[in-house]
Amino acid sequence: AANQITVTLNGNPVNGLFKTTTSTFTAPMNLSSGNNTIEISATNDCGTDVQIRTIIYDEPCLLPQIAFTTPTNGLETETNTVQVSAVIQNVANGNDIQLSVNGTQQSGVYNAATGAYTATVTLHQGQNSIAIAAVNDCGNGTETVNVSYQPCLPPSVEITAPSNGSSASEVVTIKATVLGVTAGSNIQVT
Repeated sequence: AANQITVTLNGNPVNGLFKTTTSTFTAPMNLSSGNNTIEISATNDCGTDVQIRTIIYDEPCLLPQIAFTTPTNGLETETNTVQVSAVIQNVANGNDIQLSVNGTQQSGVYNAATGAYTATVTLHQGQNSIAIAAVNDCGNGTETVNVSYQPCLPPSVEITAPSNGSSASEVVTIKATVLGVTAGSNIQVT
């Protein structure tokens, strides 16, 4: 009968199922990392028998996982700073994370409870490589995004004809070189 069988895992009672037709006992058990001691005891009117097994459970070792939230790879911006946000898993703390911009180490803030990593970084004009590397006892992981920074330049106007102070007839044709605009509708002549 089932009440004649006791099972413990690391000293804690475990419930299971005894099939009298096959004389088998089964019980699912959640093992802890390291050594686990399972003890099965069966008792009847003639005595008791006890069997003990030690099972070693090695938790799987997971590499750090990094997923950028912002910026997106290939972002083009006109501001020289960008917010870096990422979710980083399988690291113990912020000391296991390194952020770099164009190879120069930067600082950020890591929330171990949520895995959120944030930083504000300064960009150089042109292409910028933003990399996050994380390490744990199993190995390391790295993710990189590229961001292009081109500052917004004001338009530049140079009147090439007529020259300043020149005499002209009632109708004059003005010529100018205009940089920094993308359409003629952005130009006004007054």
